[in-house]
Amino acid sequence: MDDVFPSEIKNKWEDEPPNLHLIGNLPFNVSTPLIIKLLHAISERRGPWKHGRVNLTLTFQEEVGYRMSVPPGDKERCRLSVMCQHLCHVDTKFIIPGSAFVPAPKVNVAVVTFNPLKKPLISQPFKLVEKVARHTFHYKQKMVRKGIEIEAATEASKRGINDEAIKNGEGGRQVHLSVTSGFLGENNFKFFNFLYVHIEQK
Repeated sequence: MDDVFPSEIKNKWEDEPPNLHLIGNLPFNVSTPLIIKLLHAISERRGPWKHGRVNLTLTFQEEVGYRMSVPPGDKERCRLSVMCQHLCHVDTKFIIPGSAFVPAPKVNVAVVTFNPLKKPLISQPFKLVEKVARHTFHYKQKMVRKGIEIEAATEASKRGINDEAIKNGEGGRQVHLSVTSGFLGENNFKFFNFLYVHIEQK
């Protein structure tokens, strides 16, 4: 895909987005794995994002679109929320009723834009961020401590993560492990990622 677009449209990442906008009407059954792949490409600035902060407009099932932009504290917050929001400004522009399509799906369709951030909210590698988010939200109805403990490779890592997370926290503030994952913001996940790397290197 690198060779599809003319080189003269390329902008530096820190500059305004190039004169290029990707638009797609996605089948529901591939939309989530596809956006994860696109986010991975954004994080590594490859493919279309070799040309700068190329904006995306894509369609999703309404509920999926909502989860992508939902703030901390909402019961619908999930792994996808963190993966999208730490790399992009995500905005649901409008909802298309299912009745507008032929054949009509049983759900409404969200039109969602993704505007890549100049600097990711979490600077760790994409796969590590996804791993931490996946484990943290795997036990969504349980306290954060459960997912973080399962994620750690050894008993020593468990103790290190719990002790240091409670004692230190992001920006000098405590990261409370006695809340459910939906209440965590990107700063909390940023801390967990750095902490996980630190513990595993011990």
